[in-house]
Amino acid sequence: MPSLSIIIISQGSDERLLKCLDALQVPEMQWQLILHIHGKPLTAAVRAKAESLTSSVLILENPEHLNSGKAKNIALNEAEGEWVCFLNEDATLARGYWDILRPLLSESKIEVLGGIDVMASGMSALSRAQGIALSSPFCAGTTFVRHQASGSKLQEGNEEKISQTHIWVRRSVIGNTRFPENYKRGDEVLFLQELKKKGVGMYYQPRLKVYLFRAQRFSEIFRSTFYAGYYRSKIMREKLTPSAGVFWLPAVFVLLHAMILLDLHTFISLARLYLAIVTFVSLALASRAKSTWLFPIVAILHYFIVLIFGVGFLTERLFKDKN
Repeated sequence: MPSLSIIIISQGSDERLLKCLDALQVPEMQWQLILHIHGKPLTAAVRAKAESLTSSVLILENPEHLNSGKAKNIALNEAEGEWVCFLNEDATLARGYWDILRPLLSESKIEVLGGIDVMASGMSALSRAQGIALSSPFCAGTTFVRHQASGSKLQEGNEEKISQTHIWVRRSVIGNTRFPENYKRGDEVLFLQELKKKGVGMYYQPRLKVYLFRAQRFSEIFRSTFYAGYYRSKIMREKLTPSAGVFWLPAVFVLLHAMILLDLHTFISLARLYLAIVTFVSLALASRAKSTWLFPIVAILHYFIVLIFGVGFLTERLFKDKN
């Protein structure tokens, strides 16, 4: 079996980080854990847990808050394994994860591998509703397959399919490719796009999943969604890809609100149609997630997430980031 380097960047909750570490349960194989703590002190409990998992553990500390890309690059420079995994601190590996992963790491055609993230248990109603909404193409567009399995077999992948919470990359294909360090969000998108341009074999395995803890307040959803739209626009301006046009749709959605002033009757007709579609989809998704009672919140988040993503996208277009 190939050797592994698992990188976890942390600046959030120690409780979630400890759950992430506890769920690793790496089978008997050579692996390295790189834990990069920045913007907060390292607790004794986290250190003890990390050091108990493997004899090859490297803990990096930085008292300053770093952009996600810079934090990942610092850790990546220390990776020694044949495969490098970038694992989100809010994610926990699902049961059977290693059984699915291990044979895939030995396939020569696979050079980048990812899967999906699904709702963790014990989350608040808002967090669960967000996870349900993001599994809808009417909310997350083409990226909904990051949160809802598309098929069950290994298939060619790209950054729109692969969840950004657990990305596996052969270190040999990374070369000089690094995460952008001037992004508050979306650095993984550009990193994967750059690797795709190099012709690496990128694959998506929908059965490979982690459980993810999501935002617990509307303000957190607003901030993360706004920056998702903002930096998607920045990526598209700098590194436009053929499939990027779909990400204009939330911006168009925002602009359609101008019809309130231009043609109120048409706006009301479109609003009714949109409300009917979103209500039906939200009810179906919430029922499938055995949380039917959440469907009103899921419907609201359909609207809220698309609108704020579009606002972020248009903000970047109007006030271009020169950095």
